[in-house]
Order: sequence, then structure tokens, then C-alpha cells
Amino acid sequence: MLSQAPKSRRGAAEPEADIEATVAVYCTADNRYIVPSLIALDSVRRFHPGCAYFVIGNADDIATENLELLQRHGIGFIHSEQNLHFKSSVWPNSAYLTLFGPEILLGCGFSYSLGLDPDILCVSALDMSAIFSQTRGFAGIENHDPRSSNFADPVKVQSLWNLSDQVLAGRNTNTGVVFWNNRAAAEFHLGERCICCYQELVQNGAPVVGDQALFALVSVTAEGLPFRVLDYLYNYRVGNSKDLQRSPRGVKIFHFTGRKPWQSWQPATLREYLFKPRWFKFHAMWRDHVKKRGLPMPTAEGIPC
Repeated sequence: MLSQAPKSRRGAAEPEADIEATVAVYCTADNRYIVPSLIALDSVRRFHPGCAYFVIGNADDIATENLELLQRHGIGFIHSEQNLHFKSSVWPNSAYLTLFGPEILLGCGFSYSLGLDPDILCVSALDMSAIFSQTRGFAGIENHDPRSSNFADPVKVQSLWNLSDQVLAGRNTNTGVVFWNNRAAAEFHLGERCICCYQELVQNGAPVVGDQALFALVSVTAEGLPFRVLDYLYNYRVGNSKDLQRSPRGVKIFHFTGRKPWQSWQPATLREYLFKPRWFKFHAMWRDHVKKRGLPMPTAEGIPC
């Protein structure tokens, strides 16, 4: 199932207006995350109206009301059943679909894509032309911790794939905001490698928690995908204590890791009432944005208020 979004055109990746015609921006979602996905995609579309916007998900898991909601707001929906290859006790298995996005969207005619977690908010224009023109594989921020931190059993993972200590300690990205060269991902057979690696991990009793951990492994198998590191301003993680120590000035994308801004919160102590957590002001910013844009507020059940 592919519902209509702005038509794709393929062209030279030079001026910003031209690059947008070759870019699809997408989130992946189950029913609960359709409304947050709409909010995330709408926040980018304010600054980049020339891109196409999609949610990728399994239509069998999504209420008709939410599919109609996307259509009313001009967001395309792409049905995929690749999520059925994966299981997670922590994240919905639709999260793994982000690793299939580049190949799916290349098939729709887009040279580049921007994959986003539904819990992000874009607050200023992105330098798409500069980023995509220099991205031979993928681009994203560098995690504070080494690649090994993604795995529940790094020793077993290292042994199974014969990874060097250097690779295990190497750079890796947070998959909440990733700029993709779609053709490079397709030539790498990213989706196929993800399925094979996941199955091998499961067969060998090495649990995988989410798409980020899987990509941290898959991206360095075979010849690997070239990784271009972006400034933290492109993925400021509100739930990350180290990111919160950095200045938010100039941030382009806030990423609400941990507690979500649509979840209710009440101070438990007088101190919390007087001295709000550092993340509080960013959550308030997200909620103000949703109200000003006239967008629905997410609920626990996934159907908008």
C-alpha cells in the first residue's frame, strides 16, 4: 500500500531547492506512533516543503482512523511487512523498518532519504545539500559510547563476526536521525543483511535490542557503509545526560529519548516543583509546538485526542 505524497523527481544534488526534489523524509511507526510521526514530519516540512514525506509501517497494525489522519495532512503511507522478521520486548518491531527505508524509497524514485524517529522535533532548516552531497553511505551523530555498548553480549558478537577490538570500540551512530544515500544502502543490501544478522544473533542466543544495535553491527559487516559524522546539533538527545550538558543554542533537531513529551509528568517533591528537570523546558517547547500547529496530541492508545 502506497498512498500519495508529493511526487518524486530525481536531479542534481546541488542547490537546496533541487536537492529537496530527490529527498524523502520518513518515520516508521506502529499504531501508537502514527501521531508522533505526523508531528515529527510536519516539523521538518515547515523548512523543507519540497521533500516528500512518508510513514513506513505495517498497515495490519494501524487503525483506519490514523491512516486517514496521515492522508488529511498530506503524509504518504508505505506498507511493509519486513517488521515481521524481528521481535523486541522493548521497542515495537516497526522500529526495524527504518533500516529498510532507504531501499524502499529508492524504489519510489528518491536518491536520498532522511530517517527520523517519531520522537523528534525539527526547529530550524537543515543543510540538506551539503550533507547529502558528501554522504557516500549514511550520516548521523556519533554516539558518546563505543560500538560495543549497543550489544547485550559484546563478547559473543565479537566472536560470531570475528570483529577486531578496534571495530568493537569504534564509532557508531544514533539511528534517531540518519541521512541516507539510498543507492549506497541498496548496493550494500542493507535490509537483507539486517535480516540475516538478526537471525544469526537469535540462533546463537545473542539478544538484539532495537534497530540501533542491529545497525551498529550490520554497518561494519563486509566492506561496511561509509559513516559521515554530523554535529550534535542534528540530534540533541533530551534524555541523554551528556547531551544535556551541551548548549542547545543552534540545535536543529531535538530528540526526545527516554521520557516522551506527550507523557504526563507531575513533580514528586517540592524541590522538583521549584527546580524542574533539565528536560522539562524542551518538553514544554514540543507541546507548545503541537498546539500552535493545530496538530493532534498523542495518547497512550495511539488514537489522537
